[in-house]
Amino acid sequence: MGRTYVDCRAVVRRRTDEKVSRVGTLETGMSEMKKDVSKMKTVTDDVERWKQMGYGGIVLGVTIADTIGRIGLVVKGKLGRKRRNSFQ
Repeated sequence: MGRTYVDCRAVVRRRTDEKVSRVGTLETGMSEMKKDVSKMKTVTDDVERWKQMGYGGIVLGVTIADTIGRIGLVVKGKLGRKRRNSFQ
């Protein structure tokens, strides 16, 4: 025999309930994932700041080392003299 109106209606309601349950599960998972992502964002921002501070320290260290090296050359008298061209 064929399905009755009540049977068809029951199938539609069951499927709708399943969809609502799945959407609820997805919403819960998304809210948890948003919390995790926000935590990761703060960590990422910290690491990026540390890297920038590190790069700044490297540049400063190279600049200071170069300055000290140039002072050493001036003290030794090697910088500041004109180089003689051997072909003249």
